[in-house]
Amino acid sequence: MTDAFQDLREQIESRLVVPPFEEIRQRRARKTQVAAVFASAAAVTAIVAGASVLSSDRSPGLPASVAAPGTELPTVDSTPSPSLTTVLPPASSAATTPTPRPSVVVLAAPRYLVTAPGWRLTSLDESRPMPNGKMLFENDNRSVGLHWRPASEYEAMVADRKHHAATEAPIAVDGRAGLWSVNKGDARPENSALWLAGDYSLELRGGGSEADFRALAATLKSVDEPTWIAALPDSALLPTEQAAVIAELRAGLPTPPGFDASRLAPLGTGITDRYQLGVLVAGQLACGWFDQWVEADKTGDTIRKARAAAALETSKSWPVLREMVAVGDFAESLWGYVDALEVDGANVLSKDWIRNRGYVGGLSCARP
Repeated sequence: MTDAFQDLREQIESRLVVPPFEEIRQRRARKTQVAAVFASAAAVTAIVAGASVLSSDRSPGLPASVAAPGTELPTVDSTPSPSLTTVLPPASSAATTPTPRPSVVVLAAPRYLVTAPGWRLTSLDESRPMPNGKMLFENDNRSVGLHWRPASEYEAMVADRKHHAATEAPIAVDGRAGLWSVNKGDARPENSALWLAGDYSLELRGGGSEADFRALAATLKSVDEPTWIAALPDSALLPTEQAAVIAELRAGLPTPPGFDASRLAPLGTGITDRYQLGVLVAGQLACGWFDQWVEADKTGDTIRKARAAAALETSKSWPVLREMVAVGDFAESLWGYVDALEVDGANVLSKDWIRNRGYVGGLSCARP
């Protein structure tokens, strides 16, 4: 590391406030408790994008034995499993009187709750292009994920799940006909229930036996907006609450020259949590610095290139990322990209990979 590089890094780091090591260690310990709840994700993409890869093939729809999508049916049964996002603990553990949330707000998320005893909504994220999103419901060591997409994607989802299914059969969720399937070939098979409701294509995903999954799915019900808002976890951030958190997470971090602040805008009608806003803030700022490095590399501007590399190196001390380490893998993945700036060659996570903007997908640089 050159003296100039070290000076730049120290200048930037002097403005950062890093959480005490013991606090980070305790958060990392909590991560091991949370990790079992969530399915493993591919690199950073599963944290930032969180979307399942859909088949481009479209099928004619459900088997003839399944009622038409959206048909009202009598109640059936269903069950649970792991998959989904992470939940970041609140910024302060000090006891405070919770601020009542509005009883009615304009929201994009479908309002569903698992009504079985002991189940709670623990995570919700709409940080992807809407109307896409996901919720996580938990009960002790069990969990089930609810994902939603535009209704126009329903047939593609059915085709994809049938293609990967070891078994499939009809199911009804909240009185609507759908398709149950269990994936094949995985060490831990996952159940899926797909159905249509209004503007949404919905999918409930979870592990366990078919009987358990059906039993739990039978308790998933749509509720009115006040009931649903009252059930939101403390970590959920309504659109009106996001700007202040974004400003807090961004404070003191180095900003790339010419950075477009609109890349850090709140989600409009979407709900998210502190972790996902951390992904947004740290990811977009890192994208800007990587872009600076790539452009300087092309033009041979060594000073600008060194400044970008120094700013990215300080990301290992960014409070927002140090906080996120306790919950998910985004921080470590971003730091792997930073380390790639020191690796020669054309492999993944190398200088040439960065030059070809390999980081764009993983960091979701092209924000919709």
